[in-house]
Amino acid sequence: MLNGPIANAFIFVHEDRRDNRVSTLKQIPVPLLTEAQRTSLDQLVERYRRTAGAVDGTLESIQVSMTRESILRTTCLEIDAIVLRGYGLPPRIERRLLDFFRGHQRRVPFSFTEYFPAEFTPAIPLWMYISDDFRRCRADYLMSQLPQITDPVLVDALAEVE
Repeated sequence: MLNGPIANAFIFVHEDRRDNRVSTLKQIPVPLLTEAQRTSLDQLVERYRRTAGAVDGTLESIQVSMTRESILRTTCLEIDAIVLRGYGLPPRIERRLLDFFRGHQRRVPFSFTEYFPAEFTPAIPLWMYISDDFRRCRADYLMSQLPQITDPVLVDALAEVE
């Protein structure tokens, strides 16, 4: 939670130096998480730690197709999404908070300068944006799922219609 967006914004507003005072850290608001969210958070933090410390070739087989950076970034987003959800911020406020950090490299061992692409303007919660349901609703995903027409007769017929 101390590396998350709420904590970072809080410290930015309340501290004017590089070193943070313990008294300020104690004032950071704590999210209200369900038991299931706490369990998920524990698992994600463990995945992040395991992946960050893994030697090349030792990642779990289910993650072989992803690079270490991709796994760390995805896990970091999932952690942030759970924590942010625990604060219950309205979507527009959450989006403004996350956009506040755009262009600033997060202190992680991979590139992380934004939560949402600059051209993405809807104000939806981070948890929704990174969800499989949202990914499956995107045009690029839908296009990738359409059957490819390879029959020469159909290709010619469709070319005539264009």
